[in-house]
Amino acid sequence: MACPGAACKQFPAGITTAATWDRDFIYARSYAMGKEYCDLEIHVAMGMVTVGGTNPYDTGIATWHGVKGMMDSGVQICSKHVIAYEYETFRNPTNFTEPCGIYNASEQVPISSNVDENTTHDIHLWSFAEAVSAVTTHKMCAYNAINDTHSCANSESNNGLLKAEFGF
Repeated sequence: MACPGAACKQFPAGITTAATWDRDFIYARSYAMGKEYCDLEIHVAMGMVTVGGTNPYDTGIATWHGVKGMMDSGVQICSKHVIAYEYETFRNPTNFTEPCGIYNASEQVPISSNVDENTTHDIHLWSFAEAVSAVTTHKMCAYNAINDTHSCANSESNNGLLKAEFGF
């Protein structure tokens, strides 16, 4: 597909933008992306990706500015992936590549991120709490299970944390 106009533009990756620690830049990037979505008549953007990690406070700050920029541009946000999204291995619905000693061929369940309440709050929820505070409109579940229950069906995280605690 050819680029419209004389030259193509591309926004920097979110992780690259976050690495600048520049809150105004993070906001401006998200605002500009949101305006582009609006120009294309896209009403919901699949982002911000909100993850915990080794620096959850700064990730939360970046998430807040990113969500706020998109929301201010007039596009809704689907913050993802809630919560404890740590594994790429075994996230697919069928197993054709892993040894059968791990999972039978064509049979697979997601790996479970088993986390206690403190770890959940201190590491995994901070950035999503900031997304909710910036008025994210949607959320997408993680691919993995949380404490042995698939993320989308996990009542503790969906009803207890997101709805009751954060008011989402």
